[in-house]
Amino acid sequence: MNSCSTYGKWILQGPNEHRSTAAALRLFCIPQAGCGAWSFHGWSSKLPAGVEVMPVELPGRNSRMAESKDATSIQQLASEILDAIEGLLPGDAAEGEAGGERGRESRQHNPPYALLGHSMGAWVVYEIAREIRRRRREEGAATAMPRKLYVCGNRAPHLSGARNDPDQLSPSIAALPDDRFWACFERRYGANPDLASPSIRAYILPLLRADFRLVESYVCVCGDPLELPIAAVGAEGDSRYLPEQLSRWAAHCCVPSAIGGRGMGSEQASGGGDGGGEGEAAAHITGRVNGVVQGQGEGAGAGAGAGASGFSEHWFTGISPEQGAEYWGTPHRIVLDYPKELQEYLAMDLPTLY
Repeated sequence: MNSCSTYGKWILQGPNEHRSTAAALRLFCIPQAGCGAWSFHGWSSKLPAGVEVMPVELPGRNSRMAESKDATSIQQLASEILDAIEGLLPGDAAEGEAGGERGRESRQHNPPYALLGHSMGAWVVYEIAREIRRRRREEGAATAMPRKLYVCGNRAPHLSGARNDPDQLSPSIAALPDDRFWACFERRYGANPDLASPSIRAYILPLLRADFRLVESYVCVCGDPLELPIAAVGAEGDSRYLPEQLSRWAAHCCVPSAIGGRGMGSEQASGGGDGGGEGEAAAHITGRVNGVVQGQGEGAGAGAGAGASGFSEHWFTGISPEQGAEYWGTPHRIVLDYPKELQEYLAMDLPTLY
């Protein structure tokens, strides 16, 4: 795989997607379980020239296959990622005297940024944002908060755990015997012909088990909602989360919505957000327009960036007709196999952040 690692082993950009010296915004992308940075290769050509795509390569896969998978929790993995990319993030000069100096220096070179995660990656980017906030509050860190979170293909973090998994036949598969693991995996995600070979399965199974252990053991200690916009992205017909579970990401955002703002219809149908879940913050869904839901939380978010519009929910085509009648996959592969609608949305939305 001819890819570029100008930023070191944690950021692996695709062929001809070399480091940009004129980026107006960086988009850090975290893949789903079992996948690597390659999931986002080719995205640069689909997004505005001012956006630099930063695919994160996690340990124990692809270009880092020889490395051990040391993380034992989503939170630990998020902290490790933040340690690795913190030098690529802008600083906030308002955060402390010493931190302010670092912030002023790094902000001269590092543009603002957003975080995007799919499936497992959605919980990881949420925890990265929480860890940045914790370091700012408790350690006086100067790292600026992201302009926005894009959480794709997963239920809200306070709905983690087996009892909330839509697959109630086998909500936990990480520790299953090999044959049962693959049977459950195919029932959830489709019978991938690339994984049919016993040798390929033996090669990738330890990685899948490790990632699923992280997902299945994840417990969100949610605390205060994040003071930044969150966009929740779903694929129609994806059985890995229920529509109401995606909507509940609104509970983790406390930036007021710009009702009828950029890219939104002007009509809003009043609707109530449902509560529930331990530690869930108060949040309200204010309406659905053309497949998009905007949410409104309490309080104003500092430093959320231009065009911030609180919580929004976006649903795209579950399986693209371009895949053909013989397509074996499921709607959960929206990032891997048919990202066109998602990329078109990002192409319109990302410029509002810079």
